[in-house]
Amino acid sequence: MYWTTWQLLDSLLPTGGFAHSYGLETAYQGGLVTDCLSVQRFAINLLQNTAGLLLPFVFAGHKFRIPECWLELNKILHAMLTNHVVRKASLAQGSAFLRTASIVFTEYPELKKMRTSCYAPTATNPHHAPLFGVICGLLGVDATTAQRSYLFMGL
Repeated sequence: MYWTTWQLLDSLLPTGGFAHSYGLETAYQGGLVTDCLSVQRFAINLLQNTAGLLLPFVFAGHKFRIPECWLELNKILHAMLTNHVVRKASLAQGSAFLRTASIVFTEYPELKKMRTSCYAPTATNPHHAPLFGVICGLLGVDATTAQRSYLFMGL
């Protein structure tokens, strides 16, 4: 299980926290991040925001890892992410993660089924948080480790 967790957190995996700055670049350009203390504040705020908004979706995805429940979680998160930049990033990360996971973890046909469901006319692309929970659950990563891993990716 630990190797699987490290595989999901590997910076060479082109998804997750290593594929997106979570607003750090914009904060720097806007003068909000200028020194070590402001970087620390930014990181703390990011982790608090992630814990409050996204960790419940990671946990729920882990708990209810069947495609029907995942689609419902995905729709709810889509409605809650009102900032179009954040929504777009979540969808891009989720799409890349599902594409990669369905190719790497072929022993889980659910992933291919989930990827196929994204092509339905009324479907939306997958958001990263619930999908991360689903995949961690399928791979046998416990819920606490999945949530800690998700927070780690934000750093």
